[in-house]
Amino acid sequence: MFKSINIPCKIAILFVLLISSSSLIARAYFVFDVDIGDTVTYNIVASSETNNAFWGSWPPGTYFGDWSVSVGDNVSYTILGDIDTDYVGNIQLGNYTFENVRDVDLASALIISIYPWSGGFFANFSDWDSIENSVVSANTTIENQNDLSLVINGKQHTFNAKIFHVQNYYGQYSDLYYDTETGLFINGTTSFGNYSLSLVLSETTFEVELISVEAHLAFQLILITLPVLTILVKKFQKFK
Repeated sequence: MFKSINIPCKIAILFVLLISSSSLIARAYFVFDVDIGDTVTYNIVASSETNNAFWGSWPPGTYFGDWSVSVGDNVSYTILGDIDTDYVGNIQLGNYTFENVRDVDLASALIISIYPWSGGFFANFSDWDSIENSVVSANTTIENQNDLSLVINGKQHTFNAKIFHVQNYYGQYSDLYYDTETGLFINGTTSFGNYSLSLVLSETTFEVELISVEAHLAFQLILITLPVLTILVKKFQKFK
């Protein structure tokens, strides 16, 4: 059947197949661009309402102050800069605000971490294997869950999540959910002693978009092959 189709049609079919396969590649990963001034906001769905000390990660182990939140409050983190290995920003916990807080600091203070790994709000998604290896001895099991649905910025979003279950690691109990493709913390419950906190991502000032390195390469491939296909069609028409 394919032999009966003329050459221009064959070329057109091959081009369509190329575009189709490229779009499949583009669906491989979700990424986002975070800029200075961007904010992530989490809603508190459960809390011990205890008075808590906000101690940053060591070094230097900075004490920022005391804080407490209630159910219905928000936790917002606004990025002020990137020091290559970690984000720095201001965090608002209900009515309390602390400035120049690193992502590893909030990970330590809120116990969104599993020693020695400081997950925080932005985990290193490109190094899941090393992260998993660093926490397996911390009474932690890892689960992958597909199609986790959350409403963010008023829209339904579906994530593939990596879940870290911590069972009594020196008194810590946690279930921490991260988007597998971006490393973004999407929801979780954590506790230690009388302290407990459960929060879920509700708003971002950036969109998690369907863009990836693979998609970029596929687009470049289309740009390269399109002129070649055009030349082939013209040559066929010339010598027909």
